[in-house]
Amino acid sequence: MNEIKIYHSVWKNVITIIMCLAFVVLVLVIRPEEGITWFGWLAVVFFGLGGLFMAFQIIREKITHRPYLIITDESVRMNSGKGWEIRYADVDSFFLTKVGSSKMIGITYKKEIESRKMEEAKEVGRAVRKFNTMIAGTPEAIPAYDLTMKPKEIIEILNERLNASKKG
Repeated sequence: MNEIKIYHSVWKNVITIIMCLAFVVLVLVIRPEEGITWFGWLAVVFFGLGGLFMAFQIIREKITHRPYLIITDESVRMNSGKGWEIRYADVDSFFLTKVGSSKMIGITYKKEIESRKMEEAKEVGRAVRKFNTMIAGTPEAIPAYDLTMKPKEIIEILNERLNASKKG
């Protein structure tokens, strides 16, 4: 089977970037004569940096042609931060989950793999895994709400590759 590369969608992210930066401008323009409160500055930093980070991420992907997700016959790799590889040999299934309105690809690891991940995690990591399970139904998930392929299509491909790896 061939390698599938999935990028962040420019159009889905442009709207969010514009909204973040418009909010920053709005805060800075509406309150200048009265002075901006610490909460206002916090909002400016949060939304300003968030919008700029999203723009940077999209521009970097376009310039370097480095996809966000790469689906191969043996694994799926996510190029975010340090990078992350999920081997099909470690997985029972992939499923659609939501956190708020954000669609995510949930990962159900084999019991022994999940136990090992929990044991190897530091105290904070174990707490994060438990929290993620409470809110998303899984300790690990791939954000899939702003990509060039629909989450359901990605899950179908991943489960197809997972089943092929179990047979082969």
